Amino acid sequence: MNILDIIIVFLCILFKYLIVYNTSSSILYLLLAIICVLAVIDIFYLKLKKETFFKILLFFGISCYFLIISFDANFLISFVLSLILIKKKEKDYIKTFMISSIILFIFTVSLNIFGILESTNIIRYKYGEKIVRYSLGFEHPNSVFLFFLPIALCGYYLYGNKKTYYFFLTLFSLILYFLSDSRTGIICMLLIILFDKILNKKVLENKVFKFFCNNSILIFSLITIIISCIFGDDLTNKVSSLFSGRPYYLNYYVTNGQIFSLVGAELHPKYIVDNFYIYVLARLGLIGFSVYYFTYKLGMKKLGYSKVYAVLLIITCIYGILETNMIIGSINFLFPILIRNIIDDRKDKI
Repeated sequence: MNILDIIIVFLCILFKYLIVYNTSSSILYLLLAIICVLAVIDIFYLKLKKETFFKILLFFGISCYFLIISFDANFLISFVLSLILIKKKEKDYIKTFMISSIILFIFTVSLNIFGILESTNIIRYKYGEKIVRYSLGFEHPNSVFLFFLPIALCGYYLYGNKKTYYFFLTLFSLILYFLSDSRTGIICMLLIILFDKILNKKVLENKVFKFFCNNSILIFSLITIIISCIFGDDLTNKVSSLFSGRPYYLNYYVTNGQIFSLVGAELHPKYIVDNFYIYVLARLGLIGFSVYYFTYKLGMKKLGYSKVYAVLLIITCIYGILETNMIIGSINFLFPILIRNIIDDRKDKI
């Protein structure tokens, strides 16, 4: 990784953080333009095969389609990060991603401590007691674990074979859970440990498991739709309450048929979408969903089914049920790796 690669990775992650800081759209688009220019400079002198070059043009075209038709820059950020991975060592990319995420995470919490960023605290009543959920400078208490997730998963990729990793993962997860009371976050942190133990060689080589990995986006989308149809009739049933009303809000897009739109449409401000799968279907349409589905499917086939990649995939897919932001490479660093493997199949896999 050269200095330009490091700058691009940092700016791509910063892009997502600036949204949390309520930065104006003009500044975000300016940053996006800078990131794209730097990415072009970074790959300009690379010796690329014709097939690789045409695949880059294809994914650039897809990125422009989402940006122009849906005003969605998430795919473009993921695509830019995938370009960084071409002819670079994957571990170096992960290290850079992790360090950048840690710096920005600590910076955000520090701004909150010094009163520069406000904490959007929420009151929750649990077992009859009043609990304050702290956002630590992020836009919502749930966002604390959202931005901690890539740090935890990068750590797993790099140090998942060391006991000290699990000690610090557990320690920091418990501290953040105590402050934010994010159930989704703490559960997913524990699932990292669980799946690391149960995904043995026999499971990884199983045809059913490989089918699950290749079609994970479709499977989790169907699970989401089924839950929304069965339990999304009101906000008071136990399942809807357990998921903080998500089935009820998502049910709106299922029942009105917006998830079957070809190009998608604007989301209703009243019906918040905290779900990666419904967001893609409703906002980007069946065309957008097909792009994400085949990127995951083809990317996983080329990437292989090692335990590390399997854990990364499963955790991000589960998190996607309760969080839209698994759509962007600034959080979900596995997605750019999948794109890279379609563009330029690599041998430095785990």
